[in-house]
Amino acid sequence: MYPRFVDQDISVLTPPAAEPVTVAEAKVHSRIDGSHEDTLIAALIRAAAEAIEHRTRHRLMRQTVRLTMRRFPRRIQLPVWPVVSVQQIAWDDINRAEQVLDPSRYILIEDQRPREIAPAYGLTWPTPIADYNSVRVDLVVGHATAPAGVPADLRAALLMMFAHLYEHREAVITGTIVATVPLGVDALCAPTALHV
Repeated sequence: MYPRFVDQDISVLTPPAAEPVTVAEAKVHSRIDGSHEDTLIAALIRAAAEAIEHRTRHRLMRQTVRLTMRRFPRRIQLPVWPVVSVQQIAWDDINRAEQVLDPSRYILIEDQRPREIAPAYGLTWPTPIADYNSVRVDLVVGHATAPAGVPADLRAALLMMFAHLYEHREAVITGTIVATVPLGVDALCAPTALHV
């Protein structure tokens, strides 16, 4: 979902159990009546949520993700926010056998943004086989398990993005003057965006 950088990729292992905005909330926001488009509305909410997550590197709802790397860097910078916990760190040894790192061998550095994982004091990372995805870090991330726990500015940005997607279902709009809404999605996302 996030762009590749420094030989890292991130993917979802366990998706969120709910969306940060309900179909009913989206319908009220966009003044939509009836239930004949509820399936489309739910799909557009998911698309808007992913766009906001991509733009800010925040995960809105609680979920489990996997960060994959070719090797262990000095410190593992986590390109996602907020990090609730580290589930496990696994790596492939020279025989391509998966090994799981004992949690006592690393620490989650929590007093900074973005979060980082470093070897525990006096220790070093193991040496994985030099191959794609040979290091895997599973993380529990996300602001909340219920929509009310998601920051209000990100929920507002999601609703604005949803309204835009709902109103403009084609890639090109003709015969109109196009302008960005002041205090729009960018203004709502910028203060909280994670910069890595």
